[in-house]
Amino acid sequence: MKCYLPEKYVEMKNLAANFNFYSNTEGEIFYKQAKLMEHFEDDFDYDGIFARSFPTYRLMNDQQLRGYFSFRTKVRRGDIKKSCTSFAYVYCYELLHGIGVADAADGYNKLLEFCKTYSAIDTMFGDCYIQWLNDYVVYNNLDKNLLKNISSSDFDESLGVISNPFNVDDEKLFAALDSLSAYHYHSSKAYKTAPDDMKLLTCNVFRAVMEYYNKNRQKGFIETAFGRIMSGPYIMFKAAIFYDYKKYSHYSYKISETLSYSCKQGHWSRERFFGYRSENKELGNLFKNIDAAYRSFLGVKPVIKRVVENKIYTNIIQNEIIKLNEIKKQRQFDSVKIDFSKLSEIRVASEATRDKLIVDDEPEENIDVVAFTEPIINEAEKQTNQSTTEKLGLDETALLFLTALLKGEEYIAELKNRGIMVSVLADRINDSLFELFGDTVIEFDGDSPSVIEDYADELKGMLNL
Repeated sequence: MKCYLPEKYVEMKNLAANFNFYSNTEGEIFYKQAKLMEHFEDDFDYDGIFARSFPTYRLMNDQQLRGYFSFRTKVRRGDIKKSCTSFAYVYCYELLHGIGVADAADGYNKLLEFCKTYSAIDTMFGDCYIQWLNDYVVYNNLDKNLLKNISSSDFDESLGVISNPFNVDDEKLFAALDSLSAYHYHSSKAYKTAPDDMKLLTCNVFRAVMEYYNKNRQKGFIETAFGRIMSGPYIMFKAAIFYDYKKYSHYSYKISETLSYSCKQGHWSRERFFGYRSENKELGNLFKNIDAAYRSFLGVKPVIKRVVENKIYTNIIQNEIIKLNEIKKQRQFDSVKIDFSKLSEIRVASEATRDKLIVDDEPEENIDVVAFTEPIINEAEKQTNQSTTEKLGLDETALLFLTALLKGEEYIAELKNRGIMVSVLADRINDSLFELFGDTVIEFDGDSPSVIEDYADELKGMLNL
């Protein structure tokens, strides 16, 4: 019986033999054979090996063919077990062509379930199926929400959201901005103090920055910070045997403002962002400047340095803080009955707020702005504040080491006496001060530690050096 070959196999082999290999592609031959064998089942014990880079039926001998269709029969019945890796790929190729599925949605679910299950039991089964899932959604015009199963789409989705910030709500916009930014608010004292205000402020600042770039710059903020959106040829189901059986004459599929696919007369192309696909430094700079400015306005101590002195960002941030403050005051006014006997106190409070804001240098490009300084702390507040060293969160040894570095004094002998490694102590200090500076304070040049120049003066001021 091992030599027996059912008639259906003879028919599929004859089908391939009748093709002209000069005018018909491997994918087309595979598709025609797959359609012929779509509902065929077999039950054959095969313990041999079939391994090819781009496996097809045509490359299988009689026993391998029976082994594959027996494997497929079990898979379709829910019995997915390790076999020849090439068999698994052939089964995927069938699903890509819509073989053995009720509709495109059913095909997507079958492809996703099989690939996840089989990749867990066969280490030779690669991860190219992730891109196949993406292409399957595009090719079959399925709901783009299915792409959420594919991590590579997260960046493009977020970039699409921030590319059109005026048509999305604040919650969605802030989530997208935070996912793309190289600087995050999670450990920010200002954010912990007023998270909702920080989210609103960030969204308003970003919209204002986008508007400014659109009106005053040839390149928008997205192109400046992330790069250009470009179109180029695209290979559908790359690394798979595939025949474009739908033969679109004119088709397009838009995922976001920055990612879309199109097909014209059988030629596929993809329009997308081409650049550094990771947390963005320019957006991170904007985030840190917002954090620094709002921390200063709230009086959250200690202040942090702006990561970059960008006057446009500074002016926009300051204006948006003022607008946010006015909105909050109006809300309080609308919700509280005014006691006119308190007018004198209100006037004093208003003057204090005014004193926080001073006119900055002449703004660039006719932007009406006002700047602000550190909030005034009265003597009563000073008495209740913790000492500077307590705020730094450093013990005696760490303070002695940091002071020695700032003064350029010898520290090695003292640390040896205390049995402490320099690198360990430096890491401990960096961890303690990260909340204040949002950055590493001590760096190493070889084996020698030193305080980063940008933070040296500020630390000396805190330690009264």
